[in-house]
Amino acid sequence: PFKIQTDQGVHSFGYGTLLIPVQLQPQGVDSLYENLKEIATNTGVRFYAVNSGYSAEGIGLGSNQFQAVSLPKILMPIGAGTSQYEAGEVWFMLDQYVGMPITKVEMAQLNGVDLYKYDVLVMVNGQYSADKGFVDKIKNWVAAGGTLITFKAASEWAIKNKIANEKLRPLKDSTQVLPRMSYEDATANEGSKLTGGAIFQADLDLTHPLAYGYKDRKIALYRNSNTLLEVSKNPYATVIQYDKNPLLNGYVHPATLKKIAASAGLITQNHGKGSLILFSDNPNFRGTWLGTSKLFFNALFYGKTISVPAIGQHQE
Repeated sequence: PFKIQTDQGVHSFGYGTLLIPVQLQPQGVDSLYENLKEIATNTGVRFYAVNSGYSAEGIGLGSNQFQAVSLPKILMPIGAGTSQYEAGEVWFMLDQYVGMPITKVEMAQLNGVDLYKYDVLVMVNGQYSADKGFVDKIKNWVAAGGTLITFKAASEWAIKNKIANEKLRPLKDSTQVLPRMSYEDATANEGSKLTGGAIFQADLDLTHPLAYGYKDRKIALYRNSNTLLEVSKNPYATVIQYDKNPLLNGYVHPATLKKIAASAGLITQNHGKGSLILFSDNPNFRGTWLGTSKLFFNALFYGKTISVPAIGQHQE
């Protein structure tokens, strides 16, 4: 955050502020101005002009806390074994709201794809191979600088295959001994434990790159799965944590609600030079739950800028 003199007076800027240098652009000054003017008209985003990089308060515009953001090349597995609803939602959101392309590849052909041609790999809910060669391919790509974004069961897959060093929260207590029940009640009893769709309240770390553009720590999350993530042992890695009493609307089994309470909704982690971004659910539900879709967009553009410090790590 910083405060600086602009053409509209002294103004304070928060996390996620974009700095656009006029010089050294591939287009001319007049063309850049017209482009920004059109963006402002179409989106409502406000632009401010400054004549100096010196701030009245906070960091200066020459600070290394400003990092370059480039257009990522995105790859997404589709087809058998993946949720076509969620894959379609990702495609729709990028096409309709961002206007950028995404490369889609059939799961059966993913092994033959050169991942190093891409910056981001999006794995929606699905059943992914635990084959060592497949897992190592993705793990090595992330370590070399790739950004892996996972939803639901894909997040479980990344943890179970030790791509992500995090833990899953079990839905059932393995030590619990259940009493004898009637056979005819089995479907109703077990079906009621599925989370078919409900809205929950959680806490969002507004200082994290994935939260750029948000102004309220309280965020409403829609979830329709029982993927449960434990809060990371790294105190800086849990971007979203569900409240202790999280249910806002909808039905969820009381036992499941206890498990969701205080669990993690979104975790980031570094692996080598790359980043892992684990969603416990789907931030793009039906292309209409826009309150969390911004998290996904931020993951695409700012994922590579994430650097989660190890516990106790500091700079002299």
